[in-house]
Amino acid sequence: MHYINPGVFGGTSFFHHKPTGFERINQSRKPQYLQSVTEFLQAHPGTFYQQYFTKADLQFDCSTTIGYQQNRLLVYPGSLLHSPAVHPTKDINSDVKVGRLTANMFIDFE
Repeated sequence: MHYINPGVFGGTSFFHHKPTGFERINQSRKPQYLQSVTEFLQAHPGTFYQQYFTKADLQFDCSTTIGYQQNRLLVYPGSLLHSPAVHPTKDINSDVKVGRLTANMFIDFE
């Protein structure tokens, strides 16, 4: 991921899933992770809502956040639990010259 625009914006946070201990979800871990999330949602109805995930909660701890800095390049495996650390009121803007702007690249090594 490449941070493009100048300015003070939210970076990218990485998470640890408390119930499973996972920080990465690969094919072998996917069934256990999905089962754990499903059980949590069934036990805690009304706790899921659509938003940018930016902090810890009952299921996840934030292990680290890499700050936004223009022209910074982050390289990490897509299997890491991650989320943009977006501040909706200052990072989101319909003008691409003003808001948080990133270029996301996906490379598959076989």
